Amino acid sequence: MSNKVYLFQPQHAIFIKGIENYWLPYAAGCLWSYASKHTEGFELGEIIFKREDPFKILDRIDDPVLCVFSTYIWNEQYNLYLARLIKNKFPDCVIEFGGPQSTRGLIENDFIDCVILGEGEKPIVDILNRIKNSCHIKEIYEREQIKEVTYESPYTSGVLDKIVKDNPNYHWATLVESTRGCPHHCTFCDWGTWMDKIKKFDLTQVEADINWMSTHKVGFLMMADANFGIFKDRDLLIARMLRKAADHPLAIIDDLTVQYTKNSTDVIFDISKALGPYDRRGVTMSVQSMNSPTLKAIRRQNNTIEKAKKFVKKAREKGVNVYTEMILGLPEETVESWKTGLCELLEAGQDSIDIWFCQVFGNTELNLNREKYGIKVVNATDYVSFTNKEDSIKEIVEIVNQTDSMTTEDMIESYLYAWMVIMFHINGFTHVLSEYSNLSYREYYDNMFECLRNDTGLFGNHFKEIKKRVTTYLTTGQLISDKDKGHLLELSMGTDFDLFWNNKTEVFDFVKSILPVSKSLFELQQKTVYDPKTEYPFTIMHDKEFYIIDNPRSDEERDDIWVLKRKNLLKNKLIKP
Repeated sequence: MSNKVYLFQPQHAIFIKGIENYWLPYAAGCLWSYASKHTEGFELGEIIFKREDPFKILDRIDDPVLCVFSTYIWNEQYNLYLARLIKNKFPDCVIEFGGPQSTRGLIENDFIDCVILGEGEKPIVDILNRIKNSCHIKEIYEREQIKEVTYESPYTSGVLDKIVKDNPNYHWATLVESTRGCPHHCTFCDWGTWMDKIKKFDLTQVEADINWMSTHKVGFLMMADANFGIFKDRDLLIARMLRKAADHPLAIIDDLTVQYTKNSTDVIFDISKALGPYDRRGVTMSVQSMNSPTLKAIRRQNNTIEKAKKFVKKAREKGVNVYTEMILGLPEETVESWKTGLCELLEAGQDSIDIWFCQVFGNTELNLNREKYGIKVVNATDYVSFTNKEDSIKEIVEIVNQTDSMTTEDMIESYLYAWMVIMFHINGFTHVLSEYSNLSYREYYDNMFECLRNDTGLFGNHFKEIKKRVTTYLTTGQLISDKDKGHLLELSMGTDFDLFWNNKTEVFDFVKSILPVSKSLFELQQKTVYDPKTEYPFTIMHDKEFYIIDNPRSDEERDDIWVLKRKNLLKNKLIKP
């Protein structure tokens, strides 16, 4: 009997500063690290981590007994295509699918033998033992949390060392788990329906994993914990471990990302400070929506404007960056509640906002209960930003484009409103004017929205182009502009920033036409936009008072739009007297 096992967690490369980067196949590594200690008689053939020509991979596979596919939105169609090829060539090989994208429906494919809906470590051992004993293979492994996460990780067990050694020209992104599970039940999240018990990894193991990163060309390290900071003292200690590893003389770690606890407390500010310059994203003010009916529908705690104000104020006092992510297309959201919610965040002082389309996938409650809220979707191709457009196998993500409370036309309008707020306010071109006007933020930006609709100049025409692009995407799932790449269509961040930056005179001509303002206020607004030729800080007078204008950009940050956005450095800091 053959004894070779192949594991698949393929992905596209990400080019950072001209260097080819890949995610280390952590999930696949965990499966083999666990299985190799709990069963005998099997050999690891290869862990496939790159999206290559499927036929080249097929040529490398030698008489497999089991092929294990870790599946998510960036590799589902590729995995299905490759799995069919393998089954055709090796009909006796057992084909297993698992990962967040796995559903019962996958078993209907005649080339798939079994599907794991929950954590994979124990089921993989069971499959291997059934193969060894010539027993019937179970078709479905139900969701079940592993009782203890005490096994050796793929880092310290050496499973991933070979991949790093065999690919010396690559840099790596990877995950570290210190816990697994989440007590929240967000309906749009895969964990929300079943992984509600938090399991802790041994702290010594966590430290060893983190230290491994310093000597294995890891540039981007993400803590996979869903609520980092929920265990205050422990997580602060881990944050210090992360900082120490990043500061190691052999380390190339440039970014330490953590998923902060949803119920934010003071400890997350301490964690961010401990991570220092490596915490490039900053602290999350987790809201998804500011609409109470929506938050109830997705099982998130209510977020009030008062809470948001306190949170942002405390972040500013601590000198910590804070950002918010909003999801467009959630149940019970309306075009009016969406616009109001964005403006409430501005009122709270939030200066960094990201917008995401709502996805439905896998076994999430949102996906399984579409009818409840009248959820309609479009099959969107090339959604993930690092998709290679030349790849002939297109991945498909189901994007919400209609609900009982929001038509597709409403979603398009909501998208455009968010685009306007981010491009003009968050990027600094109207921040001062909107704050000092006699109008509320909602009134100011409603007025601007109408001006954009009717403008026949550069930005009115661009507004119409953006509308066409997002309309096509939300109705057909197709990208019609080379400027767009999957979820980067969300507010066309990179290309649109350049448009505004390279046409600042036209931007200010447009915003000045919205409402009459004093000469000194308009000058204050202009000075709030970053100028690379200006030496900061400096002072300026408005309304008989002095203001300090500053922008503490480092040389490293000057050309990284995403970092500047997260750190609220796209615009200058206005320090009031």
